[in-house]
Amino acid sequence: MKSERERKVHRLCDSCSDVWAVSTVMTRQNFIPASSQGSPMVLALIPWWDMGNHDNGELTTDFNVEIDSSEYRACRSFNSGDQVFMSYGKRPNSELFLHNGFVHVNNRSDDVKLRLGVSKSDALVNLKCELLKELGIPSSAEFHLPYTSQPYRPVGNFLAFLRVFNMEQ
Repeated sequence: MKSERERKVHRLCDSCSDVWAVSTVMTRQNFIPASSQGSPMVLALIPWWDMGNHDNGELTTDFNVEIDSSEYRACRSFNSGDQVFMSYGKRPNSELFLHNGFVHVNNRSDDVKLRLGVSKSDALVNLKCELLKELGIPSSAEFHLPYTSQPYRPVGNFLAFLRVFNMEQ
């Protein structure tokens, strides 16, 4: 007869197996049209398709409604015997990890999400919010900063937001 501890460990392992099984399926599902008549998209598992590993490049998979089939194109030329890669699209490592269960070491699309907002306790909250509104920038926003080894220079809406965010008078 199993002890209480053994039963708890067994339940935990079953739970871990369930999580692993669900994660395995969830990271391999793909949206495809329900039919070639332009119906809503449905989730599907595409045999053999998910055997290709990700590399930087343009998205290389599409759905051809004329032949009701998923199509995959290599993201570059390969020699005989090379491992063939595909691109899952331009996604930061946070999305690759969340949706596909891995991170790409040399990901050229990696970024850092930075959420900033004007504090309601800021003495200049009304002025800052009005200025941002005139600029067409929300007073609370998420910015995507490229993750690189080079110094980042803010541009566009992010630079404008930072200037207003940090103004003191």
